[in-house]
Amino acid sequence: MANSSQTSHSPRTSYARGALSRRSSSFRDSYPATDRRRSLHTSPEPHTPRMETSMRLGFEQGKKPTLDERRSTLKSLKSLLLMSQSRMSLKEQRMGREIKETLFTKAFIVGRILLVVVLNFGLLILGILLRQGVVVFLPISILRLSTGMILEITVLILNKLTLDAMDLAASVYFAKRLASKDGYGLLVCGYMQLSAFKRFQFARQLSRDSKYRKTLFIASVTWVIVELVKVRAPITATGFTSVQVRQLDEPIKCIYFRANKRAAIDRHYPNFETMSGNSELLLGNSLGCMRATRDDCGLSSSLVVGPQLLDRVGAGDTVTGPGFQMDIHTTCFCVMDQDLSNRSLSAGPSFFFTNLTTLSNRVLSTVILFDTGYCLESSDIAQCNATIFNIQDVITAIDFSSERGHRTKFPSSAKIMLLNPLQTISPESIASALHAIVPSDTIQAFIPLGILKGALTNGKTTKNTTNLATAMETIYAVSIAGGIKRSFAFKGGRCSHVATRNDANVLYLNSRGAVGVLFVATLQLAVSLMSLGLACSWFLERNPLAVVIRIVREPSFFLGVFANSGFSDRLQGSVLIREPSAIWGRLDVDARIGESIWTEDDECGLLTIDSPHLIIPLVNGRMYR
Repeated sequence: MANSSQTSHSPRTSYARGALSRRSSSFRDSYPATDRRRSLHTSPEPHTPRMETSMRLGFEQGKKPTLDERRSTLKSLKSLLLMSQSRMSLKEQRMGREIKETLFTKAFIVGRILLVVVLNFGLLILGILLRQGVVVFLPISILRLSTGMILEITVLILNKLTLDAMDLAASVYFAKRLASKDGYGLLVCGYMQLSAFKRFQFARQLSRDSKYRKTLFIASVTWVIVELVKVRAPITATGFTSVQVRQLDEPIKCIYFRANKRAAIDRHYPNFETMSGNSELLLGNSLGCMRATRDDCGLSSSLVVGPQLLDRVGAGDTVTGPGFQMDIHTTCFCVMDQDLSNRSLSAGPSFFFTNLTTLSNRVLSTVILFDTGYCLESSDIAQCNATIFNIQDVITAIDFSSERGHRTKFPSSAKIMLLNPLQTISPESIASALHAIVPSDTIQAFIPLGILKGALTNGKTTKNTTNLATAMETIYAVSIAGGIKRSFAFKGGRCSHVATRNDANVLYLNSRGAVGVLFVATLQLAVSLMSLGLACSWFLERNPLAVVIRIVREPSFFLGVFANSGFSDRLQGSVLIREPSAIWGRLDVDARIGESIWTEDDECGLLTIDSPHLIIPLVNGRMYR
C-alpha cells in the first residue's frame, strides 16, 4: 500500500480513477447489503457440499450410484468444464494481443511501392527502345500473335500494381494523420475502403461544409485518371510493327554486264517473244520505277538493271552489285497513216521501231502500233516517241521475294545505292541493246498482255494517251533490259549478299503506340514516385502504424475497433440509409486511433477510436485488446 501511495499518476489517470470510485460508491448506495449478499450466494458453483457428501458416502459404503446420481454428476462436471473454458477465454481476451512493429514490417510495405516504381521505369525505358527498334529472336509468325497481347497485359498489370501502391501510400498517410495528436477525419476510413470510381462519387457527395471534401476530391481525380489508363492499353497494343533482321552474308556468284563495244556479242537470246512473257510486265518494281504501276515516279520511268545471279537467294534477301540506270519518257498520240503500205495486213496487233537516233547524252526512238484499236478513226495509227536519258553506271540493290507456297525467288524491286565512279555505258550501247531485241524498221507482231492490254483497252474508251505512253515506257524498259543481257559483255564475280533471318526480327512501335506507352509509363511513374515519398515518411514514426493501417483499409477490422468507440452512437438510425457517403457523413469528425486513456496503467490496453484528447499513442511491444 505504501508503494502504491507513492506512485505518481498522470492527470488523465487520476481523473479516470476518481470517476471509477464515484461510480462504485453510487452503486453501493443504490443496493442494500442483504441484496448484494443474496446475489453473491445465488451464483452457480461447480461443487456444492451436498454433492460432495453424497459422492463420498456412496463410495465409502460400496453402493453403486443410481442413474439420477450419475446424470447429476455428469452435469456438474460439464458445467465445471464450460466455466473453466469461459474463464480461459476471458483471460485471453483480457490479455489481448501484442503489437510488435519492426523495421522489416515497414520495409516490406515500402518495398512493394519501390518495386512498382522500378517496373514503371522499366516500362518507360521499354517504350523508348521500342520506338527505336528492339531485336527479338522470335519468328515473325509468333510476334504477330503475341507482341500486342503481351504489351496489353503488361500495361494492365502495371496499372493494377500502381493503383495498389497508391492505396498503400494513401493508407500510410491517413493512418499517420489519424494516429497524430490532433487526429484526422474519421470518414477517410470509409473513403479508403471503396474503389476508385466510388471514391470519386463519395468525395463529390460529401457536404460542402466538410473540410476534407477538397482533399478527397483531388485524390479521387488522381485515382480515376490512373484507372482510365486501362482504356488506353488496347490502343497501345495495336501500334506494333516488325521488320525481319537483315545481316551481311557470304557473297554469292553473279555476272556483271559491261558496256564494252569490242567484247559485245549477239547471243540470240533472249528475244522479244521470251521477254514479253516475263514477270516484269506484272511486277514493275523489279525494273525500277515504272509509271505504269506506280504514281511516285515523276514525269518519267526509271529503269534499273542489276547483275545476273548464279546462286540461290532467300525471300527477303538483297543482292548488291554494279549495274545501269536510265530514265525513259514517252508521249503517244494518234496520227493519220500516210503510207498504207507500212500497215500490217496480218491479223492481230503489231508494231515496229523506227527512227532510232543517238545523241551525246540521250537516245531517241519512235514506235508505231498497227491494228490495236486504240485510235477511233480506222485510218489513224498510234505513234509513240520515246526519249532515253540520264544513262549512267550505278551500284544497284535488288530485293528478292517469293509467292506463298512456291520456292521460286524472283526480283521484287530494284533500287540505286550510289553512282559508280567508273562510267562505261553510253547512248550508243543502249541503242545497240534495243536494236538487238527489236530491230528498227522491222514489223513485230505481239500479243497485248498485262500492262499493254490494259493501256490499250482504257485508251479506247477514254482516249487517254497517257495510259499508252506509260505502258510503252515499260515495253522500252523490258526491251532494253533484255538487250543488255543479250548483247553486253559480261564477267563472273561475286556480289554482296544481305540475307534475311527468319528467327530474328526488329520490333517497332509506331508513333501512335509509342506515344501511348510513354504517356502511360510517365503518368504511372510520377504517381508511384509520389506514393513512395508518402510511404517513406513511415520510417520517421516512432509509434506503430501497421495496426492503424489495417483499421483504415480493412472494413472488418475497422468495425471491430469502432464497436468500442464513442462515435458508434452517431450511426443510430442509419440502417435505412443506402449511400455510403451519407452514412460516413455522420462520421465527418476529427478522431484519433490509439489507446484509450482509461487503460494507460492497465496491463492490457484498449485499442479504440475516440476524440483526440481521449487517446494516447500506441506503444510498440505493448498488449492491446
